[in-house]
Amino acid sequence: MHPSTTHRIQSLTVSSSTTHPTHFLLSDSLSNSNVFKIVIIGFGNYGQFLAKTLVSQGHAVLAHSRSDHHNETAKKLGVSFYADPHDLCEEHPEIILLCTSIISTKQVLKSLPLQRLKRNTLFVDVLSVKE
Repeated sequence: MHPSTTHRIQSLTVSSSTTHPTHFLLSDSLSNSNVFKIVIIGFGNYGQFLAKTLVSQGHAVLAHSRSDHHNETAKKLGVSFYADPHDLCEEHPEIILLCTSIISTKQVLKSLPLQRLKRNTLFVDVLSVKE
């Protein structure tokens, strides 16, 4: 995207002692609200860390993972867990964070019903290289 057409509308900052802060650049279409509906796909350790941070910032966080044993953890963190990706996409999130291993990213993306999302949904991949 050309720099003149990108605006820093809202900064969602996620940091820990071992990483640099992560900032998301959001388009004008997301500027109407300070609270975002954010989906985390891959609810392992890093996905849970992001969820806890984003919930503490006041965002609505939803999660999906291959295994549904994360449901109780999600509840404790104030996160809505969706076992079915179709139901998750029907929630029309503004942002989707892919927190999956790099080797499963293609399979995960193919499993998502992308046609159910809004056209301006922002996808962010955290680029996990674990196997």
